[in-house]
Amino acid sequence: MIVCKPKINTYFSIAVFEVVAGGFLGLIYYQLPNMGQWKWLGRLLLPILIGIMLAILIKVIWSLKNVKVAKERFEIFFPIRRKKLTYTGKNLQKWKEETIKTAGGVYKEVTLIFDDGRKISVSQQEHTDYAQLLKYMHQKFSKVKT
Repeated sequence: MIVCKPKINTYFSIAVFEVVAGGFLGLIYYQLPNMGQWKWLGRLLLPILIGIMLAILIKVIWSLKNVKVAKERFEIFFPIRRKKLTYTGKNLQKWKEETIKTAGGVYKEVTLIFDDGRKISVSQQEHTDYAQLLKYMHQKFSKVKT
């Protein structure tokens, strides 16, 4: 059984961003009475920073998923939503591997597209057992690769 779940680095990067943004938020809120003629800037930045923090936190946390693959069966579990999806190999319409060269290295991602239109992406940088998943997909589902 192949289990692709988010790496610890994913959780760590979310936490670091939220702590840094929360620190700036606290600093602006604490210094607001002492800002003098720049109070308007602090009052403008507070809701913008809160909105960015919440949007990123909700988007990233909402999309976290665990993917289990075994015996031509795909189980996708979204821990925050408490939602579990199960597909068989017959439900897989197509899959593709995307490789993007960046300045910091190579970004690799496998996207699974099922017959109900749902797309599930698993990336090498964010998920464990990416290499095993890719090998399994090449062995079992090479016919539906795009």
